[in-house]
Amino acid sequence: MLLYIRMKEITIMEIASSSLFTAFVSAVVSIITNFILKKIDNKNILINELHNLMKYSMDYPFLENDYFTKQYNNIANIYRNNNVEVYNCNIEIINRYIQYEIYCEMIFNYINKIYIYYNKKEHKILNFLDVYNWIKRHEQYWFDKINYKESEIGYGKKFVYFIDKIYKKN
Repeated sequence: MLLYIRMKEITIMEIASSSLFTAFVSAVVSIITNFILKKIDNKNILINELHNLMKYSMDYPFLENDYFTKQYNNIANIYRNNNVEVYNCNIEIINRYIQYEIYCEMIFNYINKIYIYYNKKEHKILNFLDVYNWIKRHEQYWFDKINYKESEIGYGKKFVYFIDKIYKKN
C-alpha cells in the first residue's frame, strides 16, 4: 500500500511539473508570436505612412520641385522677419512655403520613425528607404538655422548626426 501511494505522489508531481512546463512554453511562444506580429504591424504602418507621404507629394508637386525648394531660404527669411516685402509677395507663395515646411517636418518625422524602428542601424534604414534621394531637395530646409536647432532639440543629436552624415556622403 505504501508503495502504491508513493507512486501516486510521483505521478502527481510529474503531472504538475509537466503542466507547469507546458504553460511556460506556451507563454514564451505567445510572447514571441506577439512580438513578431507587432513588428510586422509596425512595419506595415510605416509602409502605409510612406505611401501617404508619396501621395501627398504627388498631390502637391511643387513640394518636390528643385526650383521651388531652392528658394526656401529667401522666402523663409522674408516671412520670418515680417518684412514689408511679405505684403508685396503673393500670399499664395508664402502659404506654399509654410505648407512646404510642414511637409519637410512630416518627412523628417517619418525618417525618425524609421530610425527608431531599425534601432538606429544605418544599413537597415538605407535598405528600407533611399533616404538621400528623398531628402536631397530639402537640404536648405534641414540646414536652416532655426529648423536645425529645433531638430537637435526635437529629434536628438544622434538622429541629426545621422541625417547630416547622409548629406555629407553624397
